[in-house]
Amino acid sequence: MARLDAEGWEEVKIGRQPYVTFESFCAFYQFESVAVPEKDPFEISSPYGKLQLTPNSRDMYWNGRRVWLSFAFVRDEAGNAFVSKLDVIKLFDPLLRRGEMAPRKKLEGVIIDAGHGGTDKGASNRAGTLEKNATLDTAKRLKVLLDTSGIPNKMTRSQDEFILLEERASIANKYPGWIFVSLHYNSGPPHAHGVETYSLTPQYSSSTGDSGRPTVKDRISEPGNAQDTLNLVLADYMHQEISKMHTREGDRGLKRARFVVLRNVTIPGVLVEGGFLSNSLDAKLISTGSYRQKMAQAVANAVQSYAKLMDSPLERAPLSFQPASKTNNPKYEPTPTSVPVPTPTEAPEPLEPTPEAAPTPSEAVKKSPAPVSTEAPEVLLSKPVLAPRPAEQEDDPSVKKDEKPKE
Repeated sequence: MARLDAEGWEEVKIGRQPYVTFESFCAFYQFESVAVPEKDPFEISSPYGKLQLTPNSRDMYWNGRRVWLSFAFVRDEAGNAFVSKLDVIKLFDPLLRRGEMAPRKKLEGVIIDAGHGGTDKGASNRAGTLEKNATLDTAKRLKVLLDTSGIPNKMTRSQDEFILLEERASIANKYPGWIFVSLHYNSGPPHAHGVETYSLTPQYSSSTGDSGRPTVKDRISEPGNAQDTLNLVLADYMHQEISKMHTREGDRGLKRARFVVLRNVTIPGVLVEGGFLSNSLDAKLISTGSYRQKMAQAVANAVQSYAKLMDSPLERAPLSFQPASKTNNPKYEPTPTSVPVPTPTEAPEPLEPTPEAAPTPSEAVKKSPAPVSTEAPEVLLSKPVLAPRPAEQEDDPSVKKDEKPKE
């Protein structure tokens, strides 16, 4: 059953996952009220922009660009719809209301990370194009553009050399006030093509390449999660620019992942995939200097947009929340059979998070959303759990075949 909290959000639990009613979501962000179709995509508008959602899917579009939810937008058999509370806090609020986001952190410089290098060739194709060379060339072009704009920058590598992923993050962490941009070109099935942008997966959230259901590794708080809000804002600016280089079909979306470099950087970070070397059409583009120049320019444009936001004054909240009430809103009871619920094999007794309060207009101006708390034992609350990880991870950018969602 729906529970009405102090801020007017109607909350429900679907399995172990906290959700808010779609009615509360629309009221807060002033989207028009619509009947949610059974399975077809639909579009709603608010003063912030246009949102396209698909029932029981993690795939959505925000102002025409593709963005992936951590948890599915749920519609039950009775026609009631629900949005994950973690997505509201960690995705929608910084995505929709970045102008009201505080505190601002003035951009002081950019760490340019050319993916792979040396013995790590990265992706390749039959024509002999190597990812390590394409990323280094793109990085050098980006450096020239940033130098011209007067934005300080430093490259993690300026030649064909192997650098550990952890060392790349360590270099970035020496520059507080900067941002980290990791450049890559992709590989996958021959038909896969287009661009995608990665932001670090928030704690308790599901990475895009995972099932969309809570798992044990989702409990872990990574060093990079301290920058969740700015990570997302930077990634959205980045994807807004690089997605212009392809058709809608080539927009693979703003995604979430726990890549080593994103996990370990303590400054805002993003990882960009500029196309597939395994796709014949993408590979032809990537092999040309003109395409790599366009990619560098797109990244430079995103950096400038981010810097402009950080330098701008806070906007006054343009919307006023019309809270739900117990008298004019029905209580919702989701239909269990229509909702994805974690199974013991997928989430063996996961820690059940007690999410922070949903955003309010006044709170959004004062501070960024805080980390999600948990009902774990006291020792877990007093010190973040940084569990050891195996040497090989599907989230490691050096392991190309396993790091991306299957086509």
